[in-house]
This record gives sequence, C-alpha cells and structure tokens, in this order.
Amino acid sequence: MTTLILVGAVARGARWLLRGINLRLVGGELVVLLGPNGAGKTTLLRRLAGELPPSEGEVRWEGRLLSRLSPLAQARERAIFSQHQEMGVTFSAYEVAFLGRLPHLEGRPETPYDHQVTRQALHQTDSAHLGQRAYPSLSGGRRCGWPWPGCWPRRPACCCWMSSPTISTPRTSSRYSACS
Repeated sequence: MTTLILVGAVARGARWLLRGINLRLVGGELVVLLGPNGAGKTTLLRRLAGELPPSEGEVRWEGRLLSRLSPLAQARERAIFSQHQEMGVTFSAYEVAFLGRLPHLEGRPETPYDHQVTRQALHQTDSAHLGQRAYPSLSGGRRCGWPWPGCWPRRPACCCWMSSPTISTPRTSSRYSACS
C-alpha cells in the first residue's frame, strides 16, 4: 500500500513554523487539515510537497526520500493544487485540465490516448460541459479545483494535496487529499 511519511520540523530563521511532526498517510485515506489562520496548514502541505526544505527530518514516498526523486518523477507521483493559480495566458478549461498529462508525455507528442484520459477525467468530475470555456470565466470555486480533472485519474500511486476546499473533486478517490 502506498505510504507518505513526514517526520521533522520547519523553521524560518530562529522561529519554528512546524516542530515535532510525525505524520504517516496511507493510500485510500482522506485527511483534512483544519485550523485557524497561521496554524501551519499550508506550511505542512508545502513541506510534504518538497517546496520547503526541512530544518530537521525528511519526507518519504514509498520508502524513498522525496528529495531524491527528480521533478518529473515527483510530478508523475503527485499533484499539488496551490491556493492561488495565476496564468498569464487565457487557456480553455480543457487545456488547463490537459496540463495534468504533461508529466506522462516524456518528451513525446501528445496522442489521442492523452486526450481520451483528459476527457474521461472531465466526465468523471462532472466537468465536461465546461471544457470549452475560457478558464478565467469559471467561478472561483471551479477554478480552485479545476486542475483536479487533469490530474485524475493518473497512475494508481498519485497523491493530491489541496490547499483550498473544492467543489469539483470526484466522488471517489483512492489517494490522499489534504485540505486546509
């Protein structure tokens, strides 16, 4: 069974942001992080994602140090939804969802299968009817969760962390979700 383990702490200068963390997530779990502003929810997610270096400890995915996986290998294993998504170009909602296939192309041109996977994910998240709309025209709630169709389904070991609650997550999931 897929596991993600975080032990350690994160500091900024002499100030501890997180300390004494010992977290083990197992595939199939749904984990929700709740707490007041400034409690460390986003910091924890950023540490799990490898965006913040540890002051102590490590993050392991399937027994391997996350820091030892290439960015491409990490992108194939997990998806990260940030609180804020800024795009300098106006893509269609379908094109934004298709971005989730990029780690799987491995330098090859896209194929009909890649589009089939994206269309399937849009159908499974009840989002297919929005695919041709301009991404910025989607409601804030839809934009917040929109990358989900492009990341789901991925290969079975996918891990998704969300930093905002969303309305377009699928009804069933076999991976992790953490919402703050």
